[in-house]
Amino acid sequence: MLNEPADSVPAAAMSPVYANGSKLFNDPIHGHITVDKTCLSFIDTCEFQRLRHIRQLGVCNYVYPSANHTRLEHSIGTSHLANQVVESLRRHQPELRINDDDVMAVTLAGLCHDMGHGCFSHMLDRAIFSRFCPGSDWSHERRSVELVDRVIDNNSIDIEPDTIATIKSLILPDKSKRRRDYKEKEFLWDIVANARTGIDVDKFDYLARDSYFCNVKSCFDHKRIIQMLRVIDDEICFKYRELETVNDMFALRAKMYRNVYTHKTVKAVEAMILEALAQANHVYRFGEIAQSQDLDRFCQLDDTILREILRSRDPSLAKSQEILRQLERRQLYQYMNEFVVPVDALHHFKKLTVDELLRHGEGSYLREHGDQVIVDNIKIDYGQDTDNPLDK
Repeated sequence: MLNEPADSVPAAAMSPVYANGSKLFNDPIHGHITVDKTCLSFIDTCEFQRLRHIRQLGVCNYVYPSANHTRLEHSIGTSHLANQVVESLRRHQPELRINDDDVMAVTLAGLCHDMGHGCFSHMLDRAIFSRFCPGSDWSHERRSVELVDRVIDNNSIDIEPDTIATIKSLILPDKSKRRRDYKEKEFLWDIVANARTGIDVDKFDYLARDSYFCNVKSCFDHKRIIQMLRVIDDEICFKYRELETVNDMFALRAKMYRNVYTHKTVKAVEAMILEALAQANHVYRFGEIAQSQDLDRFCQLDDTILREILRSRDPSLAKSQEILRQLERRQLYQYMNEFVVPVDALHHFKKLTVDELLRHGEGSYLREHGDQVIVDNIKIDYGQDTDNPLDK
């Protein structure tokens, strides 16, 4: 059966394919999603399929066992919501003159916005590349843009150059060009990644998806927001009566950061994996990949790297393997304490370092085991630093 051609696979085992080349996906968050032929030409590539092996929440599954959803389904979900928003605006506000190229650009930007993520999602940039290549500006957004070009070129996807430029700008905005090139349609940049207010379909999907798989209760309803949004003065706006719904989104985001993304055990697991990868750096050379911005080598970095290290017979990986075995035996780094900085003290608060902690800490234990101490400074807000995005 495994060697039979694709056309011999039972129909029930395949997603329905329609005459126009679109396909139906069954998603646990959004229900049935119709994906058009152009989006499928991106999805059915090696660069996109690697997202199947990158968990959306990094190592949160060590605390929330069902948090095994990946960047692939989040990307498809974000694309679906981006399409819903732009089509809703076109339907309700014809004066915006939204055309098919606009719809395609926004939909594909939603699909490809996270294609540049590597192993353990944000942990790669935040902890791995930053450690081995300090100051690197090779962000996941920049890699996503590079991969868009690569996918289009390698698969001869027929898209107009202007549309390609718009897709890439929606993923990684160039503010100097944005207003000049799209004078009357700057609102398009508010849909996938809204730098003005932080209210965008990327958050709609990941908050709905992450809370679902972590079983975190929420009353946030992204479907209602999508139905209510309109464009005023070239900016996506919401009716004042939807203030509570929008606030629910930011409240859920803060709740997910407190209870899931920065859970103390999650941070301990992250620290152990980072140390295991540091011990394997002579093999994988993470800093070299970031420094050279080598897409071929980058595309080999996904969450399977841990199993690869554990299965390796390379004796130089023994230290890395021992840390990972401790992780499997649940012999985790121990949590010591935390301190919450009062809001009114944030303006003059500097990040705490291990050296500072050892200098001011009491008792001999810290001084004797200073090389084993890890300090993590965590900031939880509404996504706009100390500003309230609802004021905008």
